[in-house]
Amino acid sequence: YDIVLVVASEESPDQTVLRLRYFILLTSRREPYAKLENERKLGKFRTVSTANHLLVTGVAPRETSPPTSEDLPEELLESLHNSPNNRLERRASTQLVEIKQEMVNYLGYYSSHEQFMQQLILQQDKFARKNVEEMIAKVSLHCRTHFLWNKLITQGMSPTYAEFCELLSLGHTEALADMDPRVSPILAQPVSWYQGLVKLLMAKYAEYYRTFLSLDGSQQYLLVLHPRIPDGFVMVTIDFNVARGELNAVTNRICGERNVSNAFLPGLIEDVINACCFQLWTGLL
Repeated sequence: YDIVLVVASEESPDQTVLRLRYFILLTSRREPYAKLENERKLGKFRTVSTANHLLVTGVAPRETSPPTSEDLPEELLESLHNSPNNRLERRASTQLVEIKQEMVNYLGYYSSHEQFMQQLILQQDKFARKNVEEMIAKVSLHCRTHFLWNKLITQGMSPTYAEFCELLSLGHTEALADMDPRVSPILAQPVSWYQGLVKLLMAKYAEYYRTFLSLDGSQQYLLVLHPRIPDGFVMVTIDFNVARGELNAVTNRICGERNVSNAFLPGLIEDVINACCFQLWTGLL
């Protein structure tokens, strides 16, 4: 068989609901190529039951026949024709009469070709349903990720702390110390130094930063954004529970290396490292 999966969208009254219909088309190669295979297996006999209501119009109930015109005079025939009883009888003759329901069993023959086709279409139905569900889940994940990133970089909008945590789980986070081990000595500083660094970065990137604080106040986050990097930022994290701070680069996992804006991310990281060096020099003075 040649198997084709057709997915069609269907209009939905609710704009938040996506309705899809899928069809599986099986084209038998045996039909265009009759001698491609030989039928060697026997089929099966199965019972097919049918029970339908049959309606017949114009069937009147059996009644005694009225006298003929030969037996009655002309005046009496005219009076009988216009009588109410006669009009009711004519009306009843046009009503529907239902025939008694009947159960009929037939013995149908199903060849091995038809049985194999039935099994194959059931397998393809499960496979197609799984593919459609995976496709919808993937599209939903992409839409949710783009929504969170757009909400983060849009001026006048800011994600909630729960949405920020969700964005981190959907993104790729890498520590700057792992990207370049040479910056590890610079970043090995106490919490007070990181608090001063946060104030410095907030003053330097006055319009391009976001701050988040955990619900219990134990973790503080500063996100340094850039107008040319819609899918990445540098994050300063301060964990007061363990008295430690760190710098990370966060990128959109969906875009990955295909995103051209990632070419500007190293420049942003370099600017943040320069700010760290400035913070060190001011601490020595």
